[in-house]
Amino acid sequence: MSLDLLEMWNHELFPEVDLALRSGTHIHDGQLDLFAFVREHLDALREFYDRYGCDLIHSTHGFFYLLPHGDSIPPRALSKAQMVVGMGLCLAWLDPAVRAGREVLTEEVLLERLGAHLGRDRLTRILQRGRKYKNAVAEGQQNRKKLRKALRELERLGFVRSAPGAELVPSPAVLRFAELVHGDDRPEVALTRLLEQGRVVESEESLEHSDELSEDEDTDELEGAA
Repeated sequence: MSLDLLEMWNHELFPEVDLALRSGTHIHDGQLDLFAFVREHLDALREFYDRYGCDLIHSTHGFFYLLPHGDSIPPRALSKAQMVVGMGLCLAWLDPAVRAGREVLTEEVLLERLGAHLGRDRLTRILQRGRKYKNAVAEGQQNRKKLRKALRELERLGFVRSAPGAELVPSPAVLRFAELVHGDDRPEVALTRLLEQGRVVESEESLEHSDELSEDEDTDELEGAA
């Protein structure tokens, strides 16, 4: 074992970083200690994870995540609801009003934004996996419940955090969802179009192949994202 690997292995933060990366967490500069550790030991970590068939990706937007390309650490999958909520968070991150603090992003605002893009009926089918409600109040309550569930998982994965006052603060890692329209000069426009057409991408290796946002299927892979 090289000295760099040995130093990384013996560091007190290595177990926490290792567990986070293996579970799909995106480590960004808001996680100061973990981010500094990964940046300092990047070469050793890449050598370590290469043995498990994984690439440790350092995004140009300033976060790290594991991208499996073997069988040792299988890729995770996000549910349809998590994909759609993540896309909504990404659009919020790309919105100058949100970035400048002129608009506060909350659960209600995010739900309204998603409803505007997808339509209320389609959004309900995705969040509720096809379940329908005769009562609009009950439908709204259940949609908020499912939205919170998706947000909890996305927060665990490093895409967003909850701030005082019910504010949602997306992290730079939500730009992973912009990879669904990579190469587009205006990702916010292309991502909006993707949502409004009701389409998500199956995997990073085949970004041009997408599936309808059907309420019958539960997951689509965004490799390394969950």
